[in-house]
Amino acid sequence: MTTSALRGSLLLKLLSLLLAAALVTVAIGAVILWILGFNEGWEEAPPPFQNSSFCVDYYYRSYSFRDYLFEQRDSGLTYESIQDELSPFRYSNSFCHTITGPDSVVLYDDLEDGAVYMLTDTIFLPRDRLSYLYLYNHTWDGESGERLYFDYEENAYHSFPENFQPQEVELTVQAYVKLPPSYHSELWYRYQAYTIALSLYSKAIPIGISSAALALLLLLYLLWAAGWKKEDTQKVLHSPHHIPLAVFLGVCFLPPLGVFLLFDGLGIGPFLFLIIGSGIFIFVSALCLILGLMTISARLQRKALWKTTLTALALRLLGRLFRALPHTWQYVLAYCGFLLMNLILGIAAVDSWMQGFWAMCLMLFDLGCLALLIWYAMQQRELRRAAVAISSGNVYYKVDTARLWPGLRKQGEALNNIGLGIGRAVEARMQSERFKTDLITNVSHDLKTPLTNIVSYVDLLQKAEPGSEDAQKYMEVLDRQAVKLKKLTEDLIDASKAASGAIPVNHEVLDAGELLRQSVGEWTERLEKAELHPVLNLPEQQINIVADGRLIWRVFDNLLSNISKYSQPGTRAYIDLNPTPAGASIVFRNISREQLGIPASQLTERFMRGDSSRHTEGSGLGLSIASSLTQLMGGTLQLNSEGDLFRAMILLPMAAPAASLPKTGGEAITAP
Repeated sequence: MTTSALRGSLLLKLLSLLLAAALVTVAIGAVILWILGFNEGWEEAPPPFQNSSFCVDYYYRSYSFRDYLFEQRDSGLTYESIQDELSPFRYSNSFCHTITGPDSVVLYDDLEDGAVYMLTDTIFLPRDRLSYLYLYNHTWDGESGERLYFDYEENAYHSFPENFQPQEVELTVQAYVKLPPSYHSELWYRYQAYTIALSLYSKAIPIGISSAALALLLLLYLLWAAGWKKEDTQKVLHSPHHIPLAVFLGVCFLPPLGVFLLFDGLGIGPFLFLIIGSGIFIFVSALCLILGLMTISARLQRKALWKTTLTALALRLLGRLFRALPHTWQYVLAYCGFLLMNLILGIAAVDSWMQGFWAMCLMLFDLGCLALLIWYAMQQRELRRAAVAISSGNVYYKVDTARLWPGLRKQGEALNNIGLGIGRAVEARMQSERFKTDLITNVSHDLKTPLTNIVSYVDLLQKAEPGSEDAQKYMEVLDRQAVKLKKLTEDLIDASKAASGAIPVNHEVLDAGELLRQSVGEWTERLEKAELHPVLNLPEQQINIVADGRLIWRVFDNLLSNISKYSQPGTRAYIDLNPTPAGASIVFRNISREQLGIPASQLTERFMRGDSSRHTEGSGLGLSIASSLTQLMGGTLQLNSEGDLFRAMILLPMAAPAASLPKTGGEAITAP
């Protein structure tokens, strides 16, 4: 598996996340088990179940016999009345008790067979009713300050006997647990848990360490792969890592809180329920904690941790609001902020007990503001220097905008763009002047050649005998040069019309394949004469294009003419037709006889030819006319070369059902 696949596998990351949370839960459970066993001395001699926290904790957490005695004591139970008023207590089938008074007198006993001693508690009871009233229910006479008790039978207050001293009796309460516990009772679940915990205690440390180590490895993988997708080739911050960090972490905190509140609202419940609830809480907490660490890792890898904090978002919002204000109001607000901070720090320096500290803060704040003003002035000076340099003709002068104040950065970028725009305009103007010069030179050369020949042969014709063989040859040369001059003039006129758009275009639906067959058929003889073999590749389905039949024929004619003039003899010329989403693609390919002296893209310029010596046949207008006509029909002509392979691609719109075909007017173009 490649690195990108390993990082971007969503299923692998999900499984790793769940497994890591489960291993963390196991590790924490092992630690809790070890701490529990260590506190109870399981390493030396594990206590029996009845003396372990599993049993004793349950006894005290439940409504125990001891709680019942305290309630009865507060309701009037005394040592004298305990045997008469205390009914046998049966909280559950798990525990039984004995109560022993002074001189080992057994006051209460509900022991059953199989009960094992668990613990002993002590409780103090008033000896008699009068002692109870004195200890728990006496009042004070507001006039004499005497202690009184209320007699419910007489409905009156009475004084305690003279020199009365209340007495309490110490009682011993012994608790026993019945073993084995009842099947599926709460104590039975605790007994099973204690047995399992004892068996796992010796393995708690190895299990905890191995689980923590595996969880750490999975966590490192998740942190490394956080925020990546399979198709990513560079670091991109995907959703949900765009969520503000505090909001994301807050949402991660909600599931553990919900689990805690759920189990807390349901109460402690059975021991099994408590263990399951604790495990779920730890698992969900670990899951959400790992998710939080993953989003922090993803943001750190993409250097977006600070950008996605609520503080950064708030500062950016305030910055946008501040920058949206006019410059005058920006300066006013900045000055008001300066005055407000001076006022706050000045009051603190005067009235606070830390006067020296706040005075130092005030001085540092003012010095910082002064440094910012100096920095701002230096940047303004840099902008003025750039403006002067550009206005003086140094259009390539650049302002370093990386360290500019945000408010001045746009001005620096604008100055750079002005210089760049002026430089481009100057280059375009110079290129235009060069093209004009080349155009004049090329036109003069191409017109001068046939005219010179005509003048020379006219002079020879005048000297020759009329009707002679030489005179006949001179006439043929004059005719050929005149036709060439006429063709050059017509091409020049057609190129001007095509470039200006002054040509009528009659759009119609045409079969592109049939047009290519006819064009290649017209040129087959001339191509074979040039030792070229045309190869026409057409798709099986018919491809209809929207074009002007007369103009597209002229485009094909010019391209085939270009192939016949400049291709290497003994090679093939390929013409391909294919449908594409952008339209019908028609590609002409051939092997050039001579190496191109200029880039192929410049061949669409007028009088531009591949051989700079201009010794080959042609006017240099064919490709320029073809490009202009293609554009008039709503298409494009692209030229490129790879070594000696020359390629011309025409892209024309394909016919749509019930298409509305526009017509444009203008002068007619010369027929080919």
